[in-house]
Amino acid sequence: MQRHQALFPGHEDLSDDHDKAGQVYSRIRSVLISYRVPPSSFLNIRTIAKALNVSPTPVRESLIRLANEELVLQASAGRGYFSRVPSVEQLAAEYEAAFSIICYAVRKNAQDFSLTGLRMVQDEQALDPAEETARDGVCKFVIFLESLYQRLAAISGNSILQTHVQQFIDRTSFIREFDLLRPHRRHQIIENMMHFIDLLQAGRIEEAIANLEQQLIAKTRLLPELVHGVIQRSAAENKPIEALLHESPLRG
Repeated sequence: MQRHQALFPGHEDLSDDHDKAGQVYSRIRSVLISYRVPPSSFLNIRTIAKALNVSPTPVRESLIRLANEELVLQASAGRGYFSRVPSVEQLAAEYEAAFSIICYAVRKNAQDFSLTGLRMVQDEQALDPAEETARDGVCKFVIFLESLYQRLAAISGNSILQTHVQQFIDRTSFIREFDLLRPHRRHQIIENMMHFIDLLQAGRIEEAIANLEQQLIAKTRLLPELVHGVIQRSAAENKPIEALLHESPLRG
């Protein structure tokens, strides 16, 4: 019987991998947390399995796991799984928790912070008006921001706090990316984060934390607008999860 072509660009057929369930889970999760799938879309186990060239079992197991993580909605009476609408309240809580962890880390061990190995992004690179260049600049700056968050969490010396910050990064990356696609916000965020780094490196810890707090307040106020924009984008694109599994989601 002819085998289906695997839809993982640049990767081997999952049917030949011993860690099939883990790879299926990671791939489905990466698409769902980008919130490119229209909200409340039915997640068909069989068509997703066909797209990934696997049996329905690892897909079903992945959706159960994602439902437990509250990343998908499980309908009552076993009527299937659906994509979730992003929650403004949950996102606000994620940002507040990450802010608290980073403040703790900075107050504890600011002297251990270093930018060594982090790739800085210049304003002009991220603010180029050409659409593709601007998008590439956004991707690079998101990577820098998220690496910075990881570096700040690491100076806490607490692996549990580092895990929480990594979960924050995963769950909020789509908001970060969408926000930075707007030119005025790109400029504002880049300017604020560069100022935060300057304050931190100068040993002005409380001023650096005050800078982060102002950024948190601004982000929290914008969350309803950003979530609405993400929902509008996914509805306009109207791509099912099977189609999105072809693509590498925008990553920060």
